[in-house]
Amino acid sequence: MYGRGIKFPRISNKRCIQPDFKNYCRYSSRLALMKENICLVGEIIVDLTLKPEKKLRLGGILHAARALWAVDAQYDLLYFAPAYLHNQIKKFASLHGASNVICIGEVEGAPNIILIEEAKEVGNQGYELILEDEYDVRYNLFELKKYLQRGLCSDIVIFSGQFNFEKIVKELEGYDARFHADIANAFKNISPLKKCNVRFETLFISTSSNLFLSFFNSDVEALNNYLLSNHCNNLLFKQNRGGAVLFEGDGQENFIGAQIRKISHSVGVGDCFDVIYVNAKRNLNSTEALSYASWIAADYATTSFPDDFKALTKKTLLLDKNFILENKGIYLPWSLRTSINIYIAGADFDFKDTAFINALYECLKYHNFSPRRPVQENGQMEADASLSRRQELYENDLKILKECQIVIAVLTDNDPGTLVEIGIASAWQIPILLFDPYNMAKNCMLTQSCNFITNSMDDLIDEVFRLSIRL
Repeated sequence: MYGRGIKFPRISNKRCIQPDFKNYCRYSSRLALMKENICLVGEIIVDLTLKPEKKLRLGGILHAARALWAVDAQYDLLYFAPAYLHNQIKKFASLHGASNVICIGEVEGAPNIILIEEAKEVGNQGYELILEDEYDVRYNLFELKKYLQRGLCSDIVIFSGQFNFEKIVKELEGYDARFHADIANAFKNISPLKKCNVRFETLFISTSSNLFLSFFNSDVEALNNYLLSNHCNNLLFKQNRGGAVLFEGDGQENFIGAQIRKISHSVGVGDCFDVIYVNAKRNLNSTEALSYASWIAADYATTSFPDDFKALTKKTLLLDKNFILENKGIYLPWSLRTSINIYIAGADFDFKDTAFINALYECLKYHNFSPRRPVQENGQMEADASLSRRQELYENDLKILKECQIVIAVLTDNDPGTLVEIGIASAWQIPILLFDPYNMAKNCMLTQSCNFITNSMDDLIDEVFRLSIRL
């Protein structure tokens, strides 16, 4: 279950690579040593990742629990789960430092297993809850009330799910704590929030949330104005690989970039970000809390082995605080990405296998870029096309190319059109990223015309973000 030791990457900045135990004690204490616990409320789910290889582990609020354990923070678990998971949850809690572990709802009718098609969130991850429509909960509100009467926690973080959100929040009314909620999951509209008579200190939401995409129609300003006006003091809007922005009630906006690294998964990374921010904010200002949240969330994405994650987190806490604050990562606002037109050069024809082109297009759309497919927009040339028709298609494709800031060439065979488009883009000094899934690129005129070459869709999307912030 646990990973062996890992070799940490070298850091080039000389003033930061020397381990400084005083720094670790100072900053880890700021993140951890509080008198009161953080209470995590939500479902515990079995994550079954299908690609690139099958992996099974406990998820749900246990992603957040691992993050608090990694910074030695005190926390409690108030959870919903089927009976068959209780023993495994208790074992997890004993290994990962939970102070109190209480089942406040037994899930019936569904196994609380989620299938994850793609772990790295290169595009849509394809989450699917098994027997979702059969889900039911037998609530144990007496245990919740008993816990609250003990007055153990200063902050309660609720992760929305299939349980009745407003029913749980109603039990919290009048309790002396700061309330936070991640409403990215399960919320299809704002009805559950309207039924809550508490004002949240922080609401968390992400660009992949149905509430944002459908109910607010991807309108960041509308989302921000409504939630801050009616339901929370602060809104933390997570923008996948493009960082996050904290909208504060006084009108201030605090931005933090994503730390782009080689990752092994993105499952639960947002939950990790949430609780590190909440925990750090108790002793640090917003900018500092966001910075540590971003760095430690990136550590979480690097490995799925808890011991390795904790080792990486300890190494992060050894870094000088100014280094953490200065290295903000990549920030690319969701609303600006649609202005970045990306020309997809490739054999995008009905007689060719376009699976890679289709996948790339969907990934770029998922991250809110504007991918352009000239064959789809201008039409496919007919076998018997006249000279004037050929000229028309040629000019129309070039018109699209001129409108684009980036070219991504998909090299699945030696399609002459793709190679010519690379040459024209190079002459026009448009940055060219080459997606070469079969490692075909050998010719120096091809390789030296491109700014970046990879056989990994994950690395390709990362490079799109890196390049976009420099445009």
